[in-house]
Amino acid sequence: MKKTITILSSIIVLSSLVSMEPPKADRPPGTIEVSSDFFADISEVSNIDWLEYTLWTERIYGKESNEYKLTLPDETVWEKESLDANQQNYFRNPRYSDYPVVGISYEQAKQYCKWRSDRVNELIWINESEKAFDDIKNFDYNYDELPKVFQFRLPSQEEWMKITKNKHVKNIDKETNHLTYSTKRSKKKAFYGLNSNVSEMTSEKGIAMGGNWKTTDNYNELEYESAINTIGFRCVCDKK
Repeated sequence: MKKTITILSSIIVLSSLVSMEPPKADRPPGTIEVSSDFFADISEVSNIDWLEYTLWTERIYGKESNEYKLTLPDETVWEKESLDANQQNYFRNPRYSDYPVVGISYEQAKQYCKWRSDRVNELIWINESEKAFDDIKNFDYNYDELPKVFQFRLPSQEEWMKITKNKHVKNIDKETNHLTYSTKRSKKKAFYGLNSNVSEMTSEKGIAMGGNWKTTDNYNELEYESAINTIGFRCVCDKK
């Protein structure tokens, strides 16, 4: 089956996906190397990252499609919180673009990982293959031809603990503000670091790790049943 529309849309993806870096076959964009051929996001997936995903899906499938509707965060997770005018519409408000996306289910997070794998691998193929441009121009792109260089996914609990020991993540964590209801914002992005922003999903459904803006319990497991406003996620990535 031809996927011309998919790869054409990939060319115009927002810079948040590639973190202003050209995709390379040796390291996935927006990540740090934790060990050989294993990488982790420097930060949690942010609102702008997720918005990119929803807009891409809307562009491909349409705003009334189930595919698009299934990408939308559950914004009712904020209903029991006291928010001021500046904090309304947390997901789409530009003030919170760099903050962690919340209201995401385990299934949605897994689907995002798959989508991100496809988009990054497409961009690598475009950059490294002269034939790719001719295929796009001639509408002759077979999705099965796409090289599977990187696979994004949720980390296991053991992998998450390993990430906490990475000096690059720790150094960033020390320099940032935490996600709170305060409208005051640091010049630095507020979503970096492993603790005190949001707890992070693991590959085990219903289990998150790390502290969040409601607790200082930074390393214990947190059980959850559905999307809530204290849980987000970051991706890890295997190089094939």
